[in-house]
Amino acid sequence: MNGRERASEKKSKKGGRGRGGDDDESAHVAADDVSMLASAPVVSTKDEDGNELSPEDLQDQLVEQLAEKRASTRQAALQRLIDQLQLNCDFDFVTERAETLQLYLLNSVRKGDSPEVVLACRALQLMAATLGGDSEKLLEAATPVLHTFLKNTSKGASGRAATAEALGFLSFIGGAGDKDSLQAMALLLEALHGAGKVPEAVSVAVWEAWGLLASSLVQSRLAGEVCVAHVPTLTRFLDDESTDVKTAAGENIALIVEARQAQDAEKAAQGEDEDDEEQDDDQQQLDATALASPTDSINEQLSGVAVSASSTAAAAAGSKAGSKRKKPSAASASAAADPLADLTALISKLSALATDGNRHRARKERAVQRKSFRDILRTVEHGEAPDESLKIEKSRHSFEGWPAVKQLAAFREVLGKGLNVHFGQTHAGRNSDPSRGKCTWCAMWCGVLCG
Repeated sequence: MNGRERASEKKSKKGGRGRGGDDDESAHVAADDVSMLASAPVVSTKDEDGNELSPEDLQDQLVEQLAEKRASTRQAALQRLIDQLQLNCDFDFVTERAETLQLYLLNSVRKGDSPEVVLACRALQLMAATLGGDSEKLLEAATPVLHTFLKNTSKGASGRAATAEALGFLSFIGGAGDKDSLQAMALLLEALHGAGKVPEAVSVAVWEAWGLLASSLVQSRLAGEVCVAHVPTLTRFLDDESTDVKTAAGENIALIVEARQAQDAEKAAQGEDEDDEEQDDDQQQLDATALASPTDSINEQLSGVAVSASSTAAAAAGSKAGSKRKKPSAASASAAADPLADLTALISKLSALATDGNRHRARKERAVQRKSFRDILRTVEHGEAPDESLKIEKSRHSFEGWPAVKQLAAFREVLGKGLNVHFGQTHAGRNSDPSRGKCTWCAMWCGVLCG
């Protein structure tokens, strides 16, 4: 299943967040959300004298309401902030009020109930997306708050899932490199190691955020140490009863396998180049030999025969001694430690999930799972990369491969209805002035949007 279809499926699920898990809690959160916002005060656009407030005054009013004592007022202000940041690439507003917004949003995470935490986390993600590379301070302040909430098993599943998403997204945007990404990935996985059953919503959010961060890693690290450390765990999650959890785990496996396939292709290409160089060197030596004197050529050939005979005798003696005590080869030991050395079992499991006809689950759920795992299986078995397209104004842009698809899906989730607005504004801004277009996604996909 591609990113757009996953997003559509998420929106259709109970609770509005697109996460599985405790449906009763999700419904309760949604109901509280509606009742809180319905009781919130109407935002006034005029001052005490009846004069229209300026846009700057309205923004100041919004920020002040984020610190109000009434939860309904804070939630209404959070929703207004989300709408504003989704529909506008408002870099100046965020940078001028960054410290104040950061303080109020993190207070909402610390002290708010589930609906407020969900809104605050989305606002934090939008702040990071707007700030782009200038979001390091936001990441530094938010990480301990989000991590503490995520680990707290007494908190609601929807709030914990929101903090996992926010932790992954902020680290993806504001992290300095692989080291920061790996640290955030480790923090996320701590939520899966607690006592008792982990709520489905939390498991899905953790693996999706983990996958977003994994998509930013250097290819050799993803195909190497990350593969060895995490593919066995991800494979076990393919047996989870939740379709969403299985899909999140399966997509991460496909992401890692795709990196390994690219690494293998690069090594094969390098090997061919080295073989060509060796052949050129051999040919040069033959040419030099042909130009040498007959006596020199005969002496070199006799010397070569002697060396060959000596080598053959030594090899025979070594083979005789080795037959008495056989040791496992380095290749076999390496294969045993590499979870992708033999893909037979993995392909078999993915094939079963791609054709699952278990009638104990809803027909729509089975169809979603089959489509998702067909895409995953095509990568693992045949090396086919997924692709997504995004239409901006009159042009359509393509995103190919699991890293690009997962990153696009994350921005779709965060920006919602404002995705095309942000891409369009950033693209136009960079075309007219290369110093503009602060949004992170333009920098990430500059070759696609601004090439």
